Amino acid sequence: YGSPPPSFQAPEPGYCRIRDGLLQQWKKIYEDQSLKDVEIVLADGEKIMADSLVLKMSSPVFFAMLTHQMKERESMTLRIDDFCSSSFRFFLRLLYTGQMEPSEWPDEPNTGLEDDQATERRVVSERQSGQQTDYAYFSQLFPPFGAAAHIPQSQSIFGSFDTSTNGRGGALFGAVPPLVTVIPGVSVMVEPPPPVSHAPTPPIGILLAVAALSKKYQVEWLLAVLVEVMKKRLNEQTFESIISAAMRLDLAPVRLCALDYARSNMTIRDRYNAGAFPPEVMFEMQAVFPLRRHMT
Repeated sequence: YGSPPPSFQAPEPGYCRIRDGLLQQWKKIYEDQSLKDVEIVLADGEKIMADSLVLKMSSPVFFAMLTHQMKERESMTLRIDDFCSSSFRFFLRLLYTGQMEPSEWPDEPNTGLEDDQATERRVVSERQSGQQTDYAYFSQLFPPFGAAAHIPQSQSIFGSFDTSTNGRGGALFGAVPPLVTVIPGVSVMVEPPPPVSHAPTPPIGILLAVAALSKKYQVEWLLAVLVEVMKKRLNEQTFESIISAAMRLDLAPVRLCALDYARSNMTIRDRYNAGAFPPEVMFEMQAVFPLRRHMT
């Protein structure tokens, strides 16, 4: 519709341009229950409704289950016994909108992970010292959905906005590009929303569960994004959870990144020397550390 504005930028790889109204339409499709035709029964017994078209177009596995002569097609019911409803709801919202809703996250008490205040203190400290935060790359991969509509309560998978990025609104995890991905090959250029002071980050457990769902149901575009998330979420507290998940799911990029992180981290090395990791992780870490002496 006419010539592009002077500030027009060529889309980055994986992005293109659509209007914000289409983004809002996908959010409405996700939230509307009147036309959903597939019932999904999760491990905790909760049932979630979804649109068969969205499931089939998102996943070749769902496509086969809901198209071929299988019991799921006859009953229009999917039984997923290895994931709970909170993980699947997070996964499903991403399939529809690329958006996340913190109020849907489960509590993760006593996980040993950083709490929100610890994360904020660390991020502020890194900014003051001129360092880039661990998450600075996140928003470049998956910028906030619905930014033009200024919807602060719903965040992208990587966080929300503050005022620390070059004097303009930006993401807690780095500068926000002008493009927003909704589904593969569909994005929009938006203006940044009003700043907020703090961005919640998804619990590592739910991110790992959604990565497992993406792998199991072959949602390649989402798995590729989550691989980058897992790499950027590596720290001393999350190392064991992330490398264990990467081994279980056979995510080679995450495994290699975790081993590279371990190689340069003395705390991780000390834990290895003390035999403090599970046997399978200890074996994996022999790729970067010598065999422990008392084992020879």
